[in-house]
Amino acid sequence: MQIESAIQRLIDSTPGFMPKNEGAYLHKLALRSPGSTEHPLVEIGTYCGKSTLYLACAAKVLSSTVITIDHHKGSEENYPPFPFFDQRLRHRVTQDLETLDTYRDSLRLSGLDERVIAVVGDSNRYAKFFPQDTAAFVFIDGGHSSIQSWSDFIDWSPKLIKGGVLAIHDVFDDPAKGGRPPFEIVTALRHSRAFVELDQVGSLAAFIYSS
Repeated sequence: MQIESAIQRLIDSTPGFMPKNEGAYLHKLALRSPGSTEHPLVEIGTYCGKSTLYLACAAKVLSSTVITIDHHKGSEENYPPFPFFDQRLRHRVTQDLETLDTYRDSLRLSGLDERVIAVVGDSNRYAKFFPQDTAAFVFIDGGHSSIQSWSDFIDWSPKLIKGGVLAIHDVFDDPAKGGRPPFEIVTALRHSRAFVELDQVGSLAAFIYSS
């Protein structure tokens, strides 16, 4: 199902790191998940909401909900001297990165805010309160340090229901193109009996939870 042109224009103008072909694949994956009123879509790492909008469009079709989890202060790679720092997102008082206001604006403009529940906080702390075997879809795109990436995978992959979709972003075979933890997780998944690989589009890899 195609995304409405007005929503796509909003997605394109929202700050973030999701190429259009990967965003379209994310939307397609969410649509093929068993998302429903009882089984939400979960996003770990939200930034300004570009990927959230792709998921919210799918949630509308599925009569489901997107739960996004982010402290909205950015990851290590979003700060100088890394090239992914966006000066426009500096908080006027603290001077730290602050993505929450831009995220909220994106949701309001989309008209999809009723499909999204925003959790502002640490993904690993929130995982302790989220029931097992509940999520129809888990998208991991938070901090890319080894500790953060593996913690998100360990904490959130067990939340999937059987037949649920697990998507991992920023998976690069070439170390020069990106950090290793997402690639290492995907490599482990490819040797797991609990997951069946679907496909990889760009740096977005996807698996079905089969156990």
